Amino acid sequence: YDPGSDPAEPGYTVELMRDGVLVATTVSGADGAYELRDFDPGSGYMVVFREPGTCISVGGIENLTIAADTQLTDQDQPIDPRGVFYSSVTGLPLSGIGVQLTTAGGSPLPAACLLPGQQPQVTGADGAYRFDIVDGASSTRTPQSHLVVVRELRENTGPSATEDARYLVDRIGRDFGFDPTEALFVFHWGRFSFEETNAPRQELFLRATYRRSRSGSLSGPQWRVVRREDLEALTDRAFR
Repeated sequence: YDPGSDPAEPGYTVELMRDGVLVATTVSGADGAYELRDFDPGSGYMVVFREPGTCISVGGIENLTIAADTQLTDQDQPIDPRGVFYSSVTGLPLSGIGVQLTTAGGSPLPAACLLPGQQPQVTGADGAYRFDIVDGASSTRTPQSHLVVVRELRENTGPSATEDARYLVDRIGRDFGFDPTEALFVFHWGRFSFEETNAPRQELFLRATYRRSRSGSLSGPQWRVVRREDLEALTDRAFR
């Protein structure tokens, strides 16, 4: 994080987790800084960052070891850029604006570092743009080899698929012969997820990506809300 060029992100919920248990929590200040204190020293800690309003996880820092009477600094989390172009005169959104993400040197970021169709992109009627940076992206990274859509069905009487997400994706990877870190997983809720016949028509898509720790174990998911249009772009066809 460079305070001279990177914007601060206030209002993010920051959670300190250990073995899946919430240890401490705080909210980032106006300068984007946060502080967690008064917990036992040790290893295996993870810091999770949640977006204001939605509380969706936008990333995490894993495998932290914190010794007694010490401070662990510079634990920063980059946030994928997004926003809306609007007229400073009318206040209305602007459509037809071309947008692309570049490096600090002004070179366009390789398309493989972003979700399909996002580099470059053109704003629609709502003037909105967003760039979802693929975890671990670099100029040499290749696109994900698989896209897996998991539907939460009403027939599931056990835990939600998201509660067992890490086990589920690991099992899918083993059964079909690919590494879950090289795939995108999308968890889908709709009318088919609820018992009520008059359930709302709204739907929710949560994209999950995974990394491996230094020991080789699969990390917890990094969640991102995506739209049906994003999923159609990922599948290169109309999603049914």
